[in-house]
Amino acid sequence: MNGDTLYKTPQATESFFLEEAYYHREILNHLDSIFTLWGYLPTQTPVFDFFDSYSSLLRKEDISRIYRLIDRDGELLMLRSDATLFLARQAATGLTSENLPARLWYADSILRHQEIEEISHNEFFQVGAELIGSSGIFGDLEVLSLLSTVLDRLDLKQARIHLGSRALFDTCFWEKGSIRSKSDTANIRVQARTAVRDRDWGLLSESLRNWGYTEDETAPLCELFSFIGNRRELEAFNKQTAGTKMKELPIAGAIGELIGSIETDLSTMEELGFGDYFRADLSEIGSQPYHTGIAFQAYVPGVDSAVVSGGRYDRLLSHFGFNAPSVGFSMLLRKIETQSGGPAAEIPDMTTVEQQESFIKTFRTAEKRRENSIICKLS
Repeated sequence: MNGDTLYKTPQATESFFLEEAYYHREILNHLDSIFTLWGYLPTQTPVFDFFDSYSSLLRKEDISRIYRLIDRDGELLMLRSDATLFLARQAATGLTSENLPARLWYADSILRHQEIEEISHNEFFQVGAELIGSSGIFGDLEVLSLLSTVLDRLDLKQARIHLGSRALFDTCFWEKGSIRSKSDTANIRVQARTAVRDRDWGLLSESLRNWGYTEDETAPLCELFSFIGNRRELEAFNKQTAGTKMKELPIAGAIGELIGSIETDLSTMEELGFGDYFRADLSEIGSQPYHTGIAFQAYVPGVDSAVVSGGRYDRLLSHFGFNAPSVGFSMLLRKIETQSGGPAAEIPDMTTVEQQESFIKTFRTAEKRRENSIICKLS
């Protein structure tokens, strides 16, 4: 080993120990108790799996960030870069219809390449919950209320969950227009998703025109995806935009219904006392290609990117041969550990048993204290 690598950490790794590791474990124990009370059982996904099982589900930018390796039999493997993907295959091969709905939670590292300036974040620790086999609004509301409870218990009341819909995007970019080929269709959809994600309305206008929308139709659709606001503002927006500005579009009714379902979600969260966490954000259309319905991300002041991503993915398990509608979320725990005011961040007080005339006597003195739940160490 040369001097350049002796003190360096390889990309895709990070470590933590002592007080930091203790706090990390305490938060995990806290989350374990929450998920257990909600009936979610723990699962462990594999560290690596066969690349070909997932390749068709990955975008080009995802593939460029994945760590791949060859096993002893010459098979191409990939390290776990998305816990939901690995869990979906695991669930599809391990569950039966009699097991549904299944409630699972996990706490795993995900490993994927980042730029060198972000090396400390190459290995993310992801905690997530997945509700498999539950379709419709009840499943959505369960997951949204579970996430709200987690944020509450971690004392992350400054967090904001931006709630949108992948189905809204798919409605606008599904049947409209005369596209020349499948590749043109795919390219325009990718361009449009990028535009909405980056809130680049000039690029979205271009995508809409390429899809076949007229100049008069692109403006209200750009206005649609740029909306951010509370439930009352969303209700007023829905009446104005879907009800008047887009009334000539054949998809206007579908858009109105999808916005109405987001209104219902927000209204329910308000009645449960979680309303302050939520914002309607119609640019939230799912961070992954497999999202299908509601989509959301949570943000915390002081953190430069989303700390939670989630949504519905009703077709993902079908890719692995098991048809089960699903919804869930994943949290990048390491990003919020310093923000959380939940579990105590300090190691509890310890006493020391001084060395006595024999180890046996020293040990027994310590054991008496431990029987009374006193933490002690031997001198």
